[in-house]
Amino acid sequence: MTRPSAIVVIGCAAAASVAWAQTPADGAGESLALEEVVVTARKVAERLQDVPLSITAFSGKELESAGIANVTDLAGATPGLSYATDLGRTAERPVVRGISSLRPEAAQPVSVFLDGVYVRDGVLSLLLEDVQRVEVVKGPQSALYGRASYAGAINVVGNRPTETLTGRVILTGAEDDQYEGFGVISGRLVSDRLLGRLSVKHYEYGGQYTNELSGNKIGDEKTDQIEGSLLLRASDSLEFLFNVGYKKDDDGFFASNTRNVPTIATVAGVPTIVSLNDTSNVANGTVCNGRTIQITQNNPLTGQPDPATPVPTTTLLNGWPCGARDAPSSQLVRRNEADFADYTDPRTGRNYGNIIGLDREQIRSSLTIKWDSGTGYSLTSQTAYSERDQEFGADQSYNGTRFSIVGTPWSTFDDDTLKTFSQEFRVTSPRDRQLKWLAGVFMYTEDFEGLTSNVIQRGPAPTFIVTAAPTRSVSPRTVDNYAGFAQLEFAATDQLHLSAELRYNWEKARYGDDTPLGTAIVTTDRFIAGQPVVINVPITEKTWAPRVTANYKVTPDVMLYAQAAEGFKNGAINVASSVPAAQVPYVGETVRAYEVGMKSEWWNRRLRANVALFWNDLSDLQLSQSIVALDPITGLQSTSTVVNNVGEARTRGAEFEFDTSLTRSLRGGLIYAYTDAKALKGFEITNGNVFGGNQSVDGAKLPRSPKHSASGYLQYAQWAYP
Repeated sequence: MTRPSAIVVIGCAAAASVAWAQTPADGAGESLALEEVVVTARKVAERLQDVPLSITAFSGKELESAGIANVTDLAGATPGLSYATDLGRTAERPVVRGISSLRPEAAQPVSVFLDGVYVRDGVLSLLLEDVQRVEVVKGPQSALYGRASYAGAINVVGNRPTETLTGRVILTGAEDDQYEGFGVISGRLVSDRLLGRLSVKHYEYGGQYTNELSGNKIGDEKTDQIEGSLLLRASDSLEFLFNVGYKKDDDGFFASNTRNVPTIATVAGVPTIVSLNDTSNVANGTVCNGRTIQITQNNPLTGQPDPATPVPTTTLLNGWPCGARDAPSSQLVRRNEADFADYTDPRTGRNYGNIIGLDREQIRSSLTIKWDSGTGYSLTSQTAYSERDQEFGADQSYNGTRFSIVGTPWSTFDDDTLKTFSQEFRVTSPRDRQLKWLAGVFMYTEDFEGLTSNVIQRGPAPTFIVTAAPTRSVSPRTVDNYAGFAQLEFAATDQLHLSAELRYNWEKARYGDDTPLGTAIVTTDRFIAGQPVVINVPITEKTWAPRVTANYKVTPDVMLYAQAAEGFKNGAINVASSVPAAQVPYVGETVRAYEVGMKSEWWNRRLRANVALFWNDLSDLQLSQSIVALDPITGLQSTSTVVNNVGEARTRGAEFEFDTSLTRSLRGGLIYAYTDAKALKGFEITNGNVFGGNQSVDGAKLPRSPKHSASGYLQYAQWAYP
């Protein structure tokens, strides 16, 4: 959401001499050509217009001018990209060209790379004030970027330390008690061999909604961040760049709400709607998105939707959601704050204090070593480590209700740690040869462990005494990924270039270990009452990710290109102990992608027009749904979100991007994306509950994929001269 704000920028620069970029006055014969954009989307520096990929690039100045401070803002300015939040800033659900991922613990199909290093977690609170540029690369990038770029990649290039002593401060204020402060300083530490950069950021947002039960705000956020970098020029051919950052997020309950349902009362012995209660649900029997709503119950014996199973009258009268629902900021929401205010784990005796919302600390560090041979060859090493500690408490009734009708608590609390390590070595050939190449190897490890709790539990009848619920272990997760990759580019003629990329990926993931999560008190199809509940499932996957491209320069300023690529999204398991055996594993999803496009500049390079047409075929499509099943540890019915392979899908569309320099002071642009994303075949249980037992997803629109999206800008800048 974009909020009105007031921004104050204070900048300084100090050196023996300072050079300022100047633009002559109108009519002085200056070029009005658009600024040349250089990107590193293919791991080498290239002109944007020479790269046969669909890329939307923003400079640091453009991000600041547009008020783009995080990836959510970035998505709002980039049609074809969606970066929705999931449970506040806890996890993200990115989508490019209709391709998405549905579980936060899985590798995302669209990932952020910060100075070439994969950012596994906490992307939604990644702040973009101190960056040189951001590149949104659309389409599968698995060949060069690996496991987490199945649909695209967001390449964030940070500002490097400078030789000149520079600094600036940005202060921002906005409605809903939003306040931000950012400061950076950069310069020499030891002659011109050792340079340093240090930035700090504070962000807080007061929240937009009010908790009806307490009067406190809902949706409040706070982030404190400090980052530093050192650049050591050991020689003219060898440099070391070390980056380190610490970030702390402290958010309250995330903003969300339940849909109202009609008020139903018994009139003359018959359940009757007495008030619509401002519901946005549609009545049973209504046509929604071309299909008729026919609410259906599951057969208690098969667990499948069955039109012959009687449906309670009140369920039919409630209707079903159809379409989006507005939630104005004036609307009151309800959250159970009291049970989260001071939680002590009865199992360990640890007092967590207030566990409302998100409390997350992250440390990220990387070391990039680059050596140039002097003959055009270069060797790059990138080593990175990150660690994230997170506590997250949520009222998942979203209306302040403590227990479900069967006695299951709606409150949840998770305390977990995620550690990642990566290493990449890359060799690049001279870029002025007819045959250019790049090759590298990559290693990545990931370790996750944690605890979970329902916060409260209710005793038996008749007293139903409520006490604190103990924590219990969740299934740990380890991932080991090894890959080799290469790229070849051949200049067949001065106009025609052919390139091929290939990556071999080997990954082993283990979900769980031999440590019991608890003892089963009831028998399910996976566990026996009285026996330990142990989850220990290894999954190994071996995949190839190719891409071939041809591009042809019609003129020096007009390039046509075509490419075909394949990407792979890893499979995994649904880790909850309540998940039935048949729904535990799901396999990887594959995309075969085809794209043709044009990159062009006109009007003496005052107009830039880029067009891309794409078609993606997806197999083993992964979709999520909620299920209710018996938890063997608690003995209660538990609601879990599971991922299933439901069939096949297709996404296709077109993207148009225009930039123009109208005058020396006036610049404008427009980006438009059309995306037609739908499932072709497969099934999903929830569909059967809505459409009379018909579980087919054929023709269903893929989630979070708007058919039309657009953004535009008009920028006026008045130059000042000393």
